[in-house]
Amino acid sequence: MTRLSWASMRRSSARVPTPPWSGRLAAQLAAKGQLTLWQYASHKDASGALVQAPLKQIVVFKNELLRIEPYATPLPIQPLK
Repeated sequence: MTRLSWASMRRSSARVPTPPWSGRLAAQLAAKGQLTLWQYASHKDASGALVQAPLKQIVVFKNELLRIEPYATPLPIQPLK
């Protein structure tokens, strides 16, 4: 688990390759102070197949620590309805 402050994230970005979406997410969170996002969970669809589906909306607030953990799921992802 890696925890980075906003300042250390800016300093370390040249040394550690980061995915482009994480920088955009951090910039939006810094600018707006909070973001409304969707939390996904494993769920069975109408045919009984296991998929990643939207569970609920959550709010993420700006904090001095930023921790983003990408998760690569082997399951199909259902879009928002």
